[in-house]
Amino acid sequence: MTVADPVTGIVGDYALPLDAYMTTPDQIRDLDNAAITLQNDCLQRFGFTGRIPLKGDAPTFLSKINPGRFGPTDPAEAQTSGYHSPRTRAPRPAPPGGVPLTEAETALIGGTGPKEIGGTPVPEGGCLREAKRKLAEGGPPEPADPSFARNLAARLLGPVSQDARLVAAQTRWSTCMKTAGYTYKDTTEAMTDPKWTTATPTGQEIQTAVADARCKKETNLSDTGIAVWTAYEQQAVEQHAEELTAYKAWLANSTRNAARVLAGR
Repeated sequence: MTVADPVTGIVGDYALPLDAYMTTPDQIRDLDNAAITLQNDCLQRFGFTGRIPLKGDAPTFLSKINPGRFGPTDPAEAQTSGYHSPRTRAPRPAPPGGVPLTEAETALIGGTGPKEIGGTPVPEGGCLREAKRKLAEGGPPEPADPSFARNLAARLLGPVSQDARLVAAQTRWSTCMKTAGYTYKDTTEAMTDPKWTTATPTGQEIQTAVADARCKKETNLSDTGIAVWTAYEQQAVEQHAEELTAYKAWLANSTRNAARVLAGR
């Protein structure tokens, strides 16, 4: 599998097999805001004035994990950003409109209060569960673990890191870095060096990141690592086909319902 540019070694965005079963930042925002809108409707239906505020953008790093999976690959970008991410954008502020909830309103949201208010039965599970059911109408119910694919990918980190093909590539990269004057056993250690926790990249960080990017190109680490990740995730997709197919059906239906809820406001 070839993802890195054969001339520059730069890795652009790409998809892994489990990505098709993960929510995007926009989907996360829309699903959350549709659920909040429905909960606020529920509060209003029972005569309450509290309102849960809508959310702004979801963290943009969720859609930028793949290109930086093994750290910087573009020396020019590393020269500016070091190991600090240049891909995040300033999030748009959350829409206004929240009103703090009282204890009774919080109980209604969670379904932990009385079973009836003013003669009207409280929805099973409260306003929150009612909202979830409405978003799932016309399709399968929300899975027990809405982040199943993301959690499944996270569990692959250990096996992928220990795969002989990637270990060999990391060893070649480490040798290249040592020749350049930097001692790291693998790319993760370089990316997570405590020295890089400054607000902006230091000169030392930039020099290290530039050497890192060049060593990836020389050792073909990026393509090797991405090929290994792809193989493990494809196996996971095959092993968990039933759960992932059900999740994808729920997501498609729920995002359609969320769009209708939000369009109506």
